[in-house]
Amino acid sequence: MIDVPEDVWQDTVEIFRSCGQGRRECVVYWVGPSSDDLRVVRPVHPVHTATPRHYEVDGAWLTQLWVELARRGESVLAQVHTHRGQAGHSTTDDQGAIVYQAGFLSLVLPWFAMKRDSRRGVFLAELSSAGAWEEIEVGKRLRWS
Repeated sequence: MIDVPEDVWQDTVEIFRSCGQGRRECVVYWVGPSSDDLRVVRPVHPVHTATPRHYEVDGAWLTQLWVELARRGESVLAQVHTHRGQAGHSTTDDQGAIVYQAGFLSLVLPWFAMKRDSRRGVFLAELSSAGAWEEIEVGKRLRWS
């Protein structure tokens, strides 16, 4: 179970709203200690390009992220991004994950996270040991604190 503190959630939503401005997808990575303690300590907002239907993270930025995470003893616990309509996991999402390890999570917020209650209608996908993304109930893997 990954613990998501309220301040991390609020920071995530604010990033989505300011970056995507209700017009483009946006992405953050939830980062926490590289230990058995699955607590998100901060959202990391990558350098990326975006359209209403797609985002792409800058490769050089991503390389720097891996170095920073190793130096800080942190890991990416989940990727979180927005969709312009209802949330789901698209083929692009399936192929564009930051991590391809069984159990990795991808959370999608609908309506570019512009609704007042951005937790309503989210879609959570988990990478299976067979390499397929499968929908999973949010409460089984994420705990809001």
